Amino acid sequence: MTTDRTAKSRWLFALWQLTIVSLSLVLIFALAYWSLDALEWGGLQERNGKPVQ
Repeated sequence: MTTDRTAKSRWLFALWQLTIVSLSLVLIFALAYWSLDALEWGGLQERNGKPVQ
């Protein structure tokens, strides 16, 4: 049988892991978005192929 302290520490550890994973995903997608913009990939274009300003 677990004590209250052990159960509480497990919940805090799980919450900490969820926070780290969430922030990591945000960072990964932010870097991907930034790199696509820096490489000029995925930009909007007009019908003649010129980039939209």
